[in-house]
Amino acid sequence: MKIESSPSICKRRQLSNLKIYILEKTNRAIVRNLVQSKYLDIFAALLIFGICTWRNFHGTIYIDAGIQFGIPMSEIVSYMQQGAFPLGILSMVGAIFSVLATRLVGKQNNWGNFIGIFTTHRKSSLSRTKPNR
Repeated sequence: MKIESSPSICKRRQLSNLKIYILEKTNRAIVRNLVQSKYLDIFAALLIFGICTWRNFHGTIYIDAGIQFGIPMSEIVSYMQQGAFPLGILSMVGAIFSVLATRLVGKQNNWGNFIGIFTTHRKSSLSRTKPNR
């Protein structure tokens, strides 16, 4: 049994393949623009900062060999003058830099590698000096 294809069926297949090709190209362009966007970097940093502030993560300090939570922002400076270590603030900054490093590496920018190395070193030294007990 021989299956014959008419010219109209071949033309429809070609048009269908062309539409798929154009959609794939368009989707790739959209994704590439999204990955390369500076606005997404700013949005990610603001999102992390906003959520951490809303959840009061910045109010976490390390003082007298213990961790205290929920310190008001107005009192953090006075605690730091007494020798407190601002764990929450440094964690917020570290999370923002970590996301930005990942985004820059995705953009194939070498600054992402440097920021990532710095962030990893800072986090590991913080974990080494202030271990969980």
